[in-house]
Amino acid sequence: MKSSKRGSHRAKQLGAALAGAGDNARHSGELALTAGEVIARRMVLGHAAMQDPAGADHAEFTMLVPEKAEAFWAVGMVLLEQSGRMVQEITQIVADETTSAVEATLSMAQCRTPEDLATAQRGFVFDWLDRVMSHAVNLGAMAVHSHGAAMTPVRRAAKANAKRLAK
Repeated sequence: MKSSKRGSHRAKQLGAALAGAGDNARHSGELALTAGEVIARRMVLGHAAMQDPAGADHAEFTMLVPEKAEAFWAVGMVLLEQSGRMVQEITQIVADETTSAVEATLSMAQCRTPEDLATAQRGFVFDWLDRVMSHAVNLGAMAVHSHGAAMTPVRRAAKANAKRLAK
């Protein structure tokens, strides 16, 4: 891949990661507002239950722990899946970089002059820097995606709570 194509691809990937980070921030703000709404409504239910224990919304109170456990179990599953993907990606990076280092070492060992050696080293360093940037953008994008995926079950549960409690 030519340098300009790599740069264009990396810029698109970085743009998508930044858009994902913006979505994550917006969703986190929405979650904070929704959670505040749910907490406020449940405080009202709690106060009413203290006033009239027999008339309390026992069904709502029995759902508090199980629904949170379900949402956080789903978060755990998402994080397990996402961390597996990141481990695969990092393992591939390590394997590729090991191969690259061996190839660079063999190439430099075949150099006949100091000038040839400096040229080979310079090429290795520039290629390595290009790969580092690519890996950093890729891993950053994966982290942003993981965050969004992990928060989805929590947002879904909070929205369902708010909708149910608004009735």
